[in-house]
Amino acid sequence: MGGAYQNRAPECKATLKRRTPHPGHGGALRILGGEAKLPAVKKWLQRGGLAVLALALTAGVGEGVWRALEPAGDAGSVMPRHFDRSRFFYIPEPGREHPWASEPVGLRVAVIGDSIALGAAVQPYDRYGQRLESLLNLNEGVPPARVTVHAIAGTSTFQQTRLLSDALAEGTDLVVLGICANDTEDWTRPEEFTAWRALAIPRATPPAIRWSRLLSWAYQKKEAIRTASAHRDYYRRLYDPEYSGWVRFNRGLDSFADACRNANVDLVAMVFPLLSWDLEQKTYPFDFLRQAVLSALEARDIPTLDLWEHYQGMEPVRLEAIPRIDGHPNEIGHRIAAEALYRFLLDEEIIDPAYLGRHQWSQIDYWEAVRTMMEGRAQATISPEPR
Repeated sequence: MGGAYQNRAPECKATLKRRTPHPGHGGALRILGGEAKLPAVKKWLQRGGLAVLALALTAGVGEGVWRALEPAGDAGSVMPRHFDRSRFFYIPEPGREHPWASEPVGLRVAVIGDSIALGAAVQPYDRYGQRLESLLNLNEGVPPARVTVHAIAGTSTFQQTRLLSDALAEGTDLVVLGICANDTEDWTRPEEFTAWRALAIPRATPPAIRWSRLLSWAYQKKEAIRTASAHRDYYRRLYDPEYSGWVRFNRGLDSFADACRNANVDLVAMVFPLLSWDLEQKTYPFDFLRQAVLSALEARDIPTLDLWEHYQGMEPVRLEAIPRIDGHPNEIGHRIAAEALYRFLLDEEIIDPAYLGRHQWSQIDYWEAVRTMMEGRAQATISPEPR
């Protein structure tokens, strides 16, 4: 038995030399049976490297396709390829603002508001006040109507009471108060709401990723989500019942209602939605402020034209002055407002029905008739199928 033990001793020594190092002793490889095997960590590093390489290749292909399909001249630009806004605004001389309204004037209308009523981003003859004047002067034998615009950009409703005083002093039969979403801003404390507004301004794409169309797009999408949320928060603050601007807005409505009642002048309010947002009932995020304004006007018995009903379902890109940049209404937006106001004044019997102009098929009816006619001709010329 002693000889057998002595013969196994060298084998035991060799086995001890080949044993696996303890993980805590810094051993990197296991020597088993004379073969080296990579540890699991190194295998995962290799797989991770391959995944990163595949992702980089995919991003490179996407970047190349993006650049190839991108129209020339659009790289990094937020402006439309074909800028179709007016390069100049043509201002009529004094005495030429009302070409339709000759003396003596039979109906005097005063439009009061801010930059929308003023006609920001459109020609003076395209703003809804001037369009309303042309609609009111369609008929012969009807006393001429004159629409005067009293508006200052960047003002809220409570500040526009002085514009009402000017309109009443000049003499008017009807006041149209234009109301938009930011008319509850408190301009006696501008630092407060301007700080809220700054949170909704998109940040510029960082220079480090501007070289990449794909990364720039991803960053801009992230910013769009952030600023959309900040916009909603901004208007929630403006319409908080405790916010000073909302309190001043309601006091302003009281002043308008009392002054017009005392002057025996009709008062009508016209409420604009935010045209930069999806104008579908289920997805429009600012119905809460629309309802708040309508309730405030109803409480004061002020006849109100809710323009949401006329813009609902339309594409914002067709209504904005510069889509995604300037949310003021363009010529189409002003035309819709003017025609809606014209029909509202007639339907509510605020103005004489004699001001209703002769009317005929609209363009929609015309193109529907053309489509029907063309379909009829197409059906008439279809050859019968072979039997």
